[in-house]
Amino acid sequence: MKEPASKKAAFMGKVSIFSKVVAAKVDLAKDKADALKHQGTLNKKRCFTLLVIADPNIDWPKWFRGRKIHTDWDIRVEQCQFKDLTVSASSDDGISAGIVSYKSGIRTVNLLKPDFLLIRQDPRDAGEDFKSVLLGFQYGQVRSINSLQSIYNFQDKPWVYAHLLGLQKKLGKENFPLIEQSFYQNHMEIVHKGGYPCVFKIGHAHGGLGKVKVDTAEAFQDLAGVVAVSSQYCTVEEFVDAYCDLHIYKIGTKYKALMRKSLSEGWKTNVGESEIQEVPVQDKYKVWIDEVANLFGGLLLCSLEAVVDIAGKEYIIEVNDCAMGLLGDGQDEDRKHMADIVINEMETHCKPPAVPPPKPPPPASDAGSRPDSSLSNAESLEKGKATASETSSIKGDTEKSKETPKKVEPKKDPIKKEEKKEEKPKKEAKRDRSEEKAKKEAKRLEKEAKRERERKQAEEEERLRKEEEAKKEAERREAERKKKMQRDESEESEASVISRQKTNDSDDTESDSEESDSGSESSNASSTIVRKTEKNSVAKPKIKPA
Repeated sequence: MKEPASKKAAFMGKVSIFSKVVAAKVDLAKDKADALKHQGTLNKKRCFTLLVIADPNIDWPKWFRGRKIHTDWDIRVEQCQFKDLTVSASSDDGISAGIVSYKSGIRTVNLLKPDFLLIRQDPRDAGEDFKSVLLGFQYGQVRSINSLQSIYNFQDKPWVYAHLLGLQKKLGKENFPLIEQSFYQNHMEIVHKGGYPCVFKIGHAHGGLGKVKVDTAEAFQDLAGVVAVSSQYCTVEEFVDAYCDLHIYKIGTKYKALMRKSLSEGWKTNVGESEIQEVPVQDKYKVWIDEVANLFGGLLLCSLEAVVDIAGKEYIIEVNDCAMGLLGDGQDEDRKHMADIVINEMETHCKPPAVPPPKPPPPASDAGSRPDSSLSNAESLEKGKATASETSSIKGDTEKSKETPKKVEPKKDPIKKEEKKEEKPKKEAKRDRSEEKAKKEAKRLEKEAKRERERKQAEEEERLRKEEEAKKEAERREAERKKKMQRDESEESEASVISRQKTNDSDDTESDSEESDSGSESSNASSTIVRKTEKNSVAKPKIKPA
């Protein structure tokens, strides 16, 4: 009966793994589609820059796509690691950061000016120390989650443990069960008074690095020698035979507790395969994490780690800040919650630049002082009406005695007054519509001008390319012409050499024939024959015996 059950469990395990893989592929496809949807929608003139310092395996920009602050201000997200950052700052210009990248061996720096930081990576670890980057950001007065002051305080674990000791004295050992620990400045001060086994920690490190389980006094002395070489401080704490470890998170106002049980045989619960299970957040867990969240001016993101022995007793071993590691299946939900906290903080601390108030219109007296203006003409008409009314009133005084009934002036209609009051907001709405229309027209003209500039730039590049091709073609033709001339000259020189050889041979044959003729005609014992050749050369005489 056990074999079918084991086969069924194995089959269900494979199905669960397959479903996880499929779900991951679906999420990746959704992320790509979402990225394409929001591509090119960033308004660079109305945006704030968020710099996320985190592991590159986590795509943080996707949690901020399409999100806005102050109604219509976009969030530009840049992500990198501490090792890829270069930071400078000044009292006048503020912060200036750059993301260093290498392409084909060429170093390029993408400059930016961050308005807000989300730090999800430890600035200091075994072999790495980027404290100078924190100093630059603090010099530039850049806001971050958590605050730069709190992150700076987490650079040494003994410093954090000392503050946890303060919490234990405040709450009591039973309400805050902090593990017992001893601190040694250097190897000369190490005198262990506790029992064995114990846990020996060298310097500041994460992820189980620099931690050794010591079983005997001889091994303890050997490790003390290692501390002498490393020039580091060290801490020693009692060893707890852990059944599991406990991780309590506080992200903003959200609480979460996870239990991790190691499936390997090692004493470190964070090494090898493990089983993770979410557990209810007890009231005492909330008290612990709330007290921790008040350290160093307040921690919006923090976690607390504790180990639980076989008897169920809990020991608090350390606290992590915003660079805390996430566990379990709800990691995406935790990151989304972190993104919400970042957006709320940016809404509070990142204010849009103040818009200068519009210039007030000129006073009416200035406009009416011009003789040709419409106001001056209206004033003259009003003056004429006033004089006419005065003359008519003088004439009418004489006639008033004759008139017995008095004229009753008509009362003003209240409906007309309300209509006049309603006309004002209508005018303002009309003015707003005209301003909005003018803004849209300006944007349209700006887009057209941009397209025109791009078109001209493309034409200029095309013209330069054609000129370059024409220049190369002309150089090629010139080279071919020179080669052809060289070939022609070489052929002409060879032809001239051949012709000179032929003429020399013909001259020799002619001279032999002439000499034979002259020998037959002359009978004297010694006779000299002089002959001119075609080249005006004198031939030597030949003497024949009698």
